[in-house]
Amino acid sequence: MSSSYIIVHIFTYIDKQILYFVSGSPTMFSMKKDSPVAFRISSDLKKKLRAIATKEARSFSQVCDIFLNLGVEEYEKEGSRYVQKFLKAKPDK
Repeated sequence: MSSSYIIVHIFTYIDKQILYFVSGSPTMFSMKKDSPVAFRISSDLKKKLRAIATKEARSFSQVCDIFLNLGVEEYEKEGSRYVQKFLKAKPDK
């Protein structure tokens, strides 16, 4: 076995372990992605998501998918209380 082969597999393993640690779900990132979705977001949020994607060396789509999956997992744990935290009136900036 070549050393580059071993290094690639070590990094792949580490990357999967980090994703597992962050997500708490070993299957979250192995789900088949077969359904496109489109919706409008504020330009400010889009800029922030793009900055996160760049910083994390991920695609914009991957970052959105991660945040959506994490949000759904939290909702499944907390129920409607999770959503209500974000729906409370926020003061204008």
